[in-house]
Amino acid sequence: SDIFGNVIEHYADPSRSSWLINEQAFSPFRNMKNPGQYGHPAFYKGNQWYNGTGDNGGVHINSGVQNRWFTLLVEGGSGTNENGEPYNVTSLGYETATKIAYRNLNTYLTPTSQHMDAREGAIQAAIDLHGECSAEFEDVVSAWHAVGVGQPILPGDFGIIGYDVFEPCDLGADEELTIRVKYFGCDSFPGGNVLLLYNIEEPFAAGFEAVTVPPLAPLGTFDHTFSKKLDLQLNQSYKINSEIIFNDDPYPSNDSSAIIITYNSYN
Repeated sequence: SDIFGNVIEHYADPSRSSWLINEQAFSPFRNMKNPGQYGHPAFYKGNQWYNGTGDNGGVHINSGVQNRWFTLLVEGGSGTNENGEPYNVTSLGYETATKIAYRNLNTYLTPTSQHMDAREGAIQAAIDLHGECSAEFEDVVSAWHAVGVGQPILPGDFGIIGYDVFEPCDLGADEELTIRVKYFGCDSFPGGNVLLLYNIEEPFAAGFEAVTVPPLAPLGTFDHTFSKKLDLQLNQSYKINSEIIFNDDPYPSNDSSAIIITYNSYN
């Protein structure tokens, strides 16, 4: 509501438009560009983030994060976020930013959506309107990264995004582990070597394999099945961790992932 209230104000009377909320009726109580001015966070779970039960869990207080995302999308900006990571967002202007935000709200968000859902929906809206890896797509991703939701788009960035689903009713001593790796760059990856690792926490087991990655299109994925089989025959839960190591990866925060599976015996 802050975003579209501001958009309406901007189009109705640009001379009086600002990033303040309620400034024309009484006195402002939110600043979309600088949420911290009124005690609201500009970064996901960062400074001034509200964790209590009031305000329906901080729905209005913590709205500063998406508000700040939108102002970056409109005006652009660069700097270092609260995680100490650099960001750079090019201005898309009001019209383009508004169309992306509206499609996200109208098509992808639900009453129970969280910040990560808002990010994913906005990215998909940018793809719908402008195409994958378009300038608009990259700015949407960069603006969310600036406010602490999700990762940036960087050449050479790999991350693990999924696993083959195990059948927990029929686990045995020779299970295959298949992981899915995504290339998060908007350039084409020419191919190269990576190291893939996994470990089971209890009882401990581990393995690693050197893998030659084929050429990948922007945002491309590949699957890898480890040659060493996993022994998952005990009636218990297993936590399996996996990791990718690529020497030139500029963003290691997404290099590891974990899955918990439970053996269920119905004998």
